[in-house]
Amino acid sequence: MFKRISTGKIELNQNLHAKRLTRFVDGEIEKIVVTFGTDCDITSNLVILTSDGETMLNISGDKSGIYYPANLDVMSQKMVGIKSVSDLSTPVREKYTCFGNMPILFVGSNAETDFIENIDIIIKGDIRNDLEPKVSDSLARIFSGALELVSKDPIYGENKQNMAKRDRNKDDAPVTTDTPGTFNPRFSSRRRRRKDLIGKAILKIRDDIIKESGGKLNIKKQRLEDKIQEFSDFIDRSFFSTAFKGISVKQSELIEKYILRSIVKGISYDNVIKYLERKGVDNAGTLLRTEKQAISNKIREFAFLNTDPDQEEKYDWIGPADKRRTDICKNITERTKDGVTIDKLKEIINEEVDAAKSRGELPGDFESRDWTPHFSCRHTFTRHFD
Repeated sequence: MFKRISTGKIELNQNLHAKRLTRFVDGEIEKIVVTFGTDCDITSNLVILTSDGETMLNISGDKSGIYYPANLDVMSQKMVGIKSVSDLSTPVREKYTCFGNMPILFVGSNAETDFIENIDIIIKGDIRNDLEPKVSDSLARIFSGALELVSKDPIYGENKQNMAKRDRNKDDAPVTTDTPGTFNPRFSSRRRRRKDLIGKAILKIRDDIIKESGGKLNIKKQRLEDKIQEFSDFIDRSFFSTAFKGISVKQSELIEKYILRSIVKGISYDNVIKYLERKGVDNAGTLLRTEKQAISNKIREFAFLNTDPDQEEKYDWIGPADKRRTDICKNITERTKDGVTIDKLKEIINEEVDAAKSRGELPGDFESRDWTPHFSCRHTFTRHFD
């Protein structure tokens, strides 16, 4: 007989982790269905163990799905309760057995956005209410005081399904240049989370600028934090430009969120691109590189103006001088090698964009922004020191 244990929602505590124990299981683990929160970070981590401490599942927070744990170490597995039965298609891979309470560990980085909507564990055997909780001695110490999750409700009831369908329809509405900012018409908690993430990105780039100047620049933290709302407005305008026309609100939110997180946490381009592609974002690589460059450079402008309010200091256009460098960035670099003011640098960028359009190197409708002269630009600007 098949039985199901449903955990319900699992949220992080103030230490950004969660520990749970299932009810007492006596049987084989057939499958595990995991549903992460829609905003759960790819750096979060879920681990589900047998009562003897064997790791059945270890996945990151962007991988909701159905899993069929297979035990590759059947020779050392402790056989108790119902016997393990070989999977006929792969006789050396056997299903995990459990005779006790299964521990669940979840670790994240943001208590508001990182959570598990539900975990369904399907077992072939029984759920024992007549036995005392049981895990190995080492796990007992770790999970002392862990909460048992005994919900028998399905992952979504009828009402929740209807609500989820309604929310999906709202999220998938196409974005146009008239669409309000990513989070503004939606949940206030999301706006707060975005503000917090923007603040962290600003301070991370501030630290980078101070390091690259060798400590010559003193950029005050408080004055940058006062720019967060202004920068939020810039993101709203940027992310709903024509480059994003036709992309759903939900996908645009994902792109925005992971650009900011990649700045703050240093997540590699490849990991973020793969994640966005799994979420159905077309041209994820081009969008990510182009928009991350635009946002990073706008933060740099805010930071530099903190020490250059009269805009009299000089700046250089810098970036990789390899075979992938475009003539646009090559010309901008050459024209700014002795340093130019921020306004002059913007003027030069616009001139080179117009010249590239006339040469057919850029589409005629390409919309130049302050610091983004072409798609997938890898260049930035820095203070010029003689």
